[in-house]
Amino acid sequence: MVAVANEHGEFVGYIHRSDIDMPSSPKEYFAHVNARTLFKVTDADGNVVGYIAPDVPFIPRAQVEAPGFDLEKVRAARNGGCEDQIGDPKFQQEFPPCNDGSGGGD
Repeated sequence: MVAVANEHGEFVGYIHRSDIDMPSSPKEYFAHVNARTLFKVTDADGNVVGYIAPDVPFIPRAQVEAPGFDLEKVRAARNGGCEDQIGDPKFQQEFPPCNDGSGGGD
């Protein structure tokens, strides 16, 4: 297990190391990760308290379970309206890629 902190550096829970370690093969990684992938963050008793995702810090469980939650909207808002390609290159992402000049991004 690995400790997880929120954007302010405050401890929020744990995640299994196997969830966040990239598999040895990109093909394996792409088969399991895309722009909608969320990894569970649990408390010491194993209760889900929130989630993390590629390029997105801790999100509380209540926010993820709220009607209309959209992980890609969260990521795009953090990146100025675009998304970095996450995982599977064949996965059709909701927002324009950050590296094609159509969104904000870096």
